[in-house]
Amino acid sequence: MPSVKSTIQLLVQPTDKKYRVKPLFYGHPEVVAERFDEGLRMIKKRIKENLKYFKFNRTSGDPLLWMIFNPEVKSKLVSLRIPVGRAGLEGLFFYVSYQLQGMTFVCLPAFEQYQFIATYGTPIEEQVANTIAHLVKLYKKSLDSREIFDLSIFTTPKGSFIHPLEMNIPIAHHKFSFEEKDLSSIFASILPSSDFNGQTEIHAVGENLNERYPGDLNRAYQRDQIANQLVKQIFRGNRTPIVIIGKRGVGKGTLIHEVLYRYLESEMDPRDFSQTLWQINPNRIITGMSIVGWWQKRFEAIIEYAQMRLQKANRKLTTTDHLLFDNPIAMLRIGESSQNKFTLNNVLLPYLEKRMIGLIILATPEEWQIVQEKNQRFANLFQVTRLPEFDYKTAVKAVIEQRCDLEDKNHCQFTIQAIDQLFTLQRNFMQQQALPGSVMRIMNQLAARYRNQYIDLPEVRENFEQFSGLNQ
Repeated sequence: MPSVKSTIQLLVQPTDKKYRVKPLFYGHPEVVAERFDEGLRMIKKRIKENLKYFKFNRTSGDPLLWMIFNPEVKSKLVSLRIPVGRAGLEGLFFYVSYQLQGMTFVCLPAFEQYQFIATYGTPIEEQVANTIAHLVKLYKKSLDSREIFDLSIFTTPKGSFIHPLEMNIPIAHHKFSFEEKDLSSIFASILPSSDFNGQTEIHAVGENLNERYPGDLNRAYQRDQIANQLVKQIFRGNRTPIVIIGKRGVGKGTLIHEVLYRYLESEMDPRDFSQTLWQINPNRIITGMSIVGWWQKRFEAIIEYAQMRLQKANRKLTTTDHLLFDNPIAMLRIGESSQNKFTLNNVLLPYLEKRMIGLIILATPEEWQIVQEKNQRFANLFQVTRLPEFDYKTAVKAVIEQRCDLEDKNHCQFTIQAIDQLFTLQRNFMQQQALPGSVMRIMNQLAARYRNQYIDLPEVRENFEQFSGLNQ
């Protein structure tokens, strides 16, 4: 297998006494480490693992080419005020620029590596500000009415920098053969390929949640019994499909993070034989699939990769990776049309019936009722775990535990009056949202926004008015 010596540009972000490291122009994989040198070792190992089964050809080469793209770049961290809401939001934003064939290209790593060509005669910083404002508005418009807008996911901490990493990358080539050049082959060469690489596609439509371990996995509080139970069912069971049902805000996603944290903490294999949890966005599976049948082939390639990844690494293993979906309604509608009723969950059915792949779905009671009505056969395969809402006393305990963690990570301090005000706002304005999620989401926003500061009544009220438009 040929080896390519390359220099990969890495974006390094120091956060919470840790280093977040990822390729600058591709964004995957991403690692978090306590020391910088440890982060470099981890990212080098993860890149080699991701390319282990990669085979290079014209159609599959984009991820590799972007990863090793190494122009001479200029980076800058700018403070901008984004006109969102009534008062606007401030934050630090990172961008890089480079020259290519007489044009200036600008890349915004925090916005999924979005790039644009700078216009001659206009200051780059002004174009960056306008582009970021446009992208933030698009993101806010795409949110569900029940989701809370958080600008901090696009901001970059002070001290972020670019670091070149030299490494040898082993690359396998696809088999090549000459074919007769008839009219059909000419059109086939113009059209995109239907040969899908599962490893490439799973990164395009989902996220490897294992890469968040340890620092970026959310921790669940007051859920020890059910968390330990799910660790056994998901990672040490017989791959029975599991659905976790609970009201919005009860902490389903946080619980899954806690389950994964406990599993990796106890069984992290230095050879990376640990089972991986992939969070899949079902809407991305059909993105760009303009030809009938292609999205099914793409999804089947993803399932096959998740099913066989560990067994290819070690033939003695019988375990598989696991897929996580938090949008069960989309699973019922992806692929459906007036002439076709074959949807995403129909593709999954044979794999689930034979226990060939692990699957977890997060759903509200209303969403799961729709799944049962639309596809009873699919719903009957799942083992149901119901996540009850906390009573007030338990919710307070969980919030106090989270307060300690947030204060430690963000070097801030919540006053007792601020915590009490958050519960008051929940009772008055957010009763439709379950505890403790409705309070914890706001606490996360406040901690990110007021790092190294005290958070008291004025900060809580200002944050609530800014995002809700209401004056309590």
